[in-house]
Amino acid sequence: MLLSPISATRQVTQLSPLDETAGPRSERIETLEFAMQMLEQLFQQVLLSFILDRLDDSPSAAPRPSEAPPVTPAFAAPPPAWAPPAAPPDAPAYTQTPADAAPPVDAPRGARATSLDALDRSFDPGDLTFVPIRSPEEARRRDAQIHDEHDFAAAVDEAAARYGIPPELLRAQVQTESWGFGNSSNPDQYLEAMRHRGDLDRGDNASRGLLQISGNFLDGGEWSAGGPNNPRVGGRSVSREDYDNSITLQLDVGAANLAQRIADGGGLREGLAYYFSGSFDPSRATGYLEKIDAGLRDEYAQGL
Repeated sequence: MLLSPISATRQVTQLSPLDETAGPRSERIETLEFAMQMLEQLFQQVLLSFILDRLDDSPSAAPRPSEAPPVTPAFAAPPPAWAPPAAPPDAPAYTQTPADAAPPVDAPRGARATSLDALDRSFDPGDLTFVPIRSPEEARRRDAQIHDEHDFAAAVDEAAARYGIPPELLRAQVQTESWGFGNSSNPDQYLEAMRHRGDLDRGDNASRGLLQISGNFLDGGEWSAGGPNNPRVGGRSVSREDYDNSITLQLDVGAANLAQRIADGGGLREGLAYYFSGSFDPSRATGYLEKIDAGLRDEYAQGL
């Protein structure tokens, strides 16, 4: 039985010794008890109305978007010296996620792996998800929310979550590719890293930005069908200008590329190896994988 404060007071009053022959005093007590009974009924009505209102306002479980069937990668053209691979016939299945069902901005922190071996053992390529790379307009709106290294770290985790990549892995890769997190003495390093250029001997195909994407992936270049132009990630051509000036686009394109390499290679090590060397053979990328492993233990990059 629900016992209101008024009920409790009334029970104490009822347990008090009363002189029933006291005349006017007895009448006053009876009047007081009657008033308290009315107040108790009013309190219970208000309480019941409040509970019913809360029940009416409780959210119902939102329907989950239906899963689309797996999509066959569409970039089987013979590669040049280095290019994204065609998916092997036995490539693991992955989930094609509708554009309006992208993961939330806040990626869960949880317990994070501190070695590539541990991460590789626990990761299932079937957990990868594919959503369209964001448009330049969407990217600019997201960029406007990045004001410091903590916002940048959250943006990295968000990009990882969009494609089902462990967030600690993408953080380690950003630190390995461009030293994007820097350290505590240069918290704005990500602003310099997004302008970083590598492989300058390759001319227009030089690698660029936070995740060192090769120029041939951009502007509809010859590798773009295995990158942002792939149907798995929306089939969108990303221009060099938009890419160079957007943290969000650099993270989206890099995460989307890595997710495709992992899906096609069947594992984290294989995907990372191809991202670096153009071969799914991890022995061809030993030094790179060691740097990724060290990045998973980088206290500054992982601790923001």
